Parts: sequence; C-alpha cells; structure tokens
Amino acid sequence: MAIRKLEKALRENDLYERYQSLLTEREAEIFSSYFAYDLSLSEIAEQRKISRAAVSESLTKTAEKLEKYEKALGLCALRAEIQKKMAENVAPERILEDVLNGI
Repeated sequence: MAIRKLEKALRENDLYERYQSLLTEREAEIFSSYFAYDLSLSEIAEQRKISRAAVSESLTKTAEKLEKYEKALGLCALRAEIQKKMAENVAPERILEDVLNGI
C-alpha cells in the first residue's frame, strides 16, 4: 500500500512539473503545498482560510486535470520513452528521429 501511495505521489509530482503552467495560481499553490511541501489538508485549509473539504476537492480536481493534460499531450510518457532509449544506449540521432516521427 505504501509503495502505491509513493508511486502515485511521484506520478503527480511528475505531471505537476510538466503542466504546472497550465494550472490556475490557486490550483498550483494548493497542489504544491500538499505534494512539494508536504503540508496536511488542515494546514493548507488554515493558511488559505478554506475548509479541508475544499482543499481535498481542489487536489482531486487538479490531479484529474493534470492527467487530462498528459492524455492530450503525452509529455511525461515521451520523457519516459526517451529515458528508456537512452538507457538502452540508442544513438541520440535515432532517438531524435523517433521523437520527430512520434515514437
């Protein structure tokens, strides 16, 4: 269970890193407070003067939005594919060619 939670957090941080600029300021602040700064729902709620439920709802909706962006743009998947090819010692020219041809 702890591994799944860690994997989920890593995934959400990766998505946030890629698509942060597409979020509203409020979404980005709440999301980073929780995932990057490890604040609790209560701490975020107290800082922002909103309910814990509002924080939880914002985190859920933001995570869904980030997944939607990834589904549409695929930047995290592309990065993972490039890293895999690099680990396999594929020539950089070949990787670039694959990227330009949509892997």
